Amino acid sequence: MLGCRVMLGPRVMNLATLQGMSPYADTDCHYQGDSQIQSLDLNLEATSVIIRKGDRFEILTHGLKPADSEVRDDWNTEYSVQGKEAVFSASMDDDQFLAGSNPETVVQVTVPEAMKNLTVNLSMGGLELSGISLQSIDAVLDMGTLKLSGVMAGSLNASVSMGDADMRNVDMQNGTVTVDMGSLTMTGCKVTGQLDAEVSMGSATMDLRQKNALLDLNADMGDLTVNGTKAESGMLRTNTKETETGKGPVIRVGVSMGSLDLDLDGDIQTIREFPASGKAEKD
Repeated sequence: MLGCRVMLGPRVMNLATLQGMSPYADTDCHYQGDSQIQSLDLNLEATSVIIRKGDRFEILTHGLKPADSEVRDDWNTEYSVQGKEAVFSASMDDDQFLAGSNPETVVQVTVPEAMKNLTVNLSMGGLELSGISLQSIDAVLDMGTLKLSGVMAGSLNASVSMGDADMRNVDMQNGTVTVDMGSLTMTGCKVTGQLDAEVSMGSATMDLRQKNALLDLNADMGDLTVNGTKAESGMLRTNTKETETGKGPVIRVGVSMGSLDLDLDGDIQTIREFPASGKAEKD
C-alpha cells in the first residue's frame, strides 16, 4: 500500500500566518512503495536530496507539501506509481521561489537492491548518492553540489551547470560527466568501458584506480598534468603500458578553461598522437 503519513509540528499554524513563510516548514512526510519498484524519477526544486541504499523503497521529506493534500496554494507535490516506476516531484510558484519564502527542504530516499534505474533533476541544492548499485543513474543539477560515494553504475550520466561534482570510489562501466562552471573531482574511481568528462570553465582533478586505459586528454587554456608530469602541450593521446595496443577502457577528459590533473595506477606510454585509425602506434 502507498500512503503518506503527515506530521505537523506545533509551529505550523504560526508560521502560516507570517507573510513570506512556508506553511509546510515543519511538515514531515513518509512515502512507501512496492518492493518491486525498479525505476525512480525525481524532479525537485531548491532542496537537499540524499539517496542511499536501504532494505526497502521509501521517501522521507521535510518542509514539503504532502502529495495527498487538497489545499490549493503555491506549493505542489506529486507522487505516483505506474507498474514498476515511481515518480516524485516537488515545486513551487516562481514568485515564491524568487522571494526565498520556501525554507530549506530535505528529501531522503532509500533504494533496495531491486531498484535498477534512477533519474534525478534538481534545480538548486545538494544532491548526494551513496552506497547504491544500479544499472543506470542520470543526475542533473542546475546549481549546487553533486556528491557520489561508493556508487556502482552500468551507465552514469551526471551534469552540473554551476557548482561542483565530487565523486569518490565510484565504479562505472560507461559514464558521461559534465560541469559547465565549477570543479570536477574524482577520487578512487574506476571505468571498465568509456568515460567522457568535460569541464567548460573550472578545473578537473582525477585520481583513478586505473591500470588499463586509452587516454584522450585536452586542456585548452590551462595546465595538463598526468601522473605528476606536466605535458608540454594541452593535448595528450596515449595509453597505459598495461593496455593492449588499441584496446582497453577509454577515458576522454576535456577542460575548456582551466587545469586538468590526472593520476592513474598504471604508467603511461611515451607521449604520442594516435593515427587517424584511432589505434595507438606500436613502439
